[in-house]
Amino acid sequence: VETAEVIQGMGSNILKFRFGPSFSKRNYAGPNPGQYDRLVDLAAHEPSFRAVFEMPFYYYFMWVAPMQPAKWGDADGFTRKDALITYREIYDLVTYLLKTYRGSGKHFYLGHWEGDWLLVRDYDAQMDPIPHRVENMIKWLIVRQKAVDDAKRDNPDTDVQVFHYCEVNQVMKGLKGQKCLTTEVLPHVSVDYVSYSAYDAQQNAATNLPAALDFIEKHLPAKPELSGKRVWIGEFGFK
Repeated sequence: VETAEVIQGMGSNILKFRFGPSFSKRNYAGPNPGQYDRLVDLAAHEPSFRAVFEMPFYYYFMWVAPMQPAKWGDADGFTRKDALITYREIYDLVTYLLKTYRGSGKHFYLGHWEGDWLLVRDYDAQMDPIPHRVENMIKWLIVRQKAVDDAKRDNPDTDVQVFHYCEVNQVMKGLKGQKCLTTEVLPHVSVDYVSYSAYDAQQNAATNLPAALDFIEKHLPAKPELSGKRVWIGEFGFK
């Protein structure tokens, strides 16, 4: 809440934060997340999230993961149980956001942190994506997108917008002809948007950054209902 107040005071209309089972352990001095069984409970009852949702931010970017265990990176795959948990929690969260903040015109973007690291071991930038993780991530992103789309279909009478995004972070590998999330996963999923954690393009950024953004956009399947560019820079910075 204190961070949100400072960001608001700077004049920004954007807020970005983690939303899921690790929110208090890794980012915020909040309560034990064990008291919340579902994402919708976190949104409806956790005081800090309710406070920032009610602040006059227009765009909310959220790294979303279900409160119930639902893994996809293991060799045993993205199971039917995992898919059902993921779908139901995100569907219910989106429904809550669409109904609760009707009249505010707020935009919520539900996504995840740097996806290329999730496809390899030990943050090894030289490693090709592990095949079973590629397969599972495709299924995982499809289920998440369907949950968002279905909730919007079932709650049309609102001015609130909710979208689903994927985040990539090793795009320069793809430009060099290597495998990465952009080449192996993105063409197979109809996500609404893509976030680029752009640290790998900051060397010679004037050349690398436009090329990387174009490369991502080229691999992103078209969605006629969404116009304009569908890639943004989610992270950047220098030590």
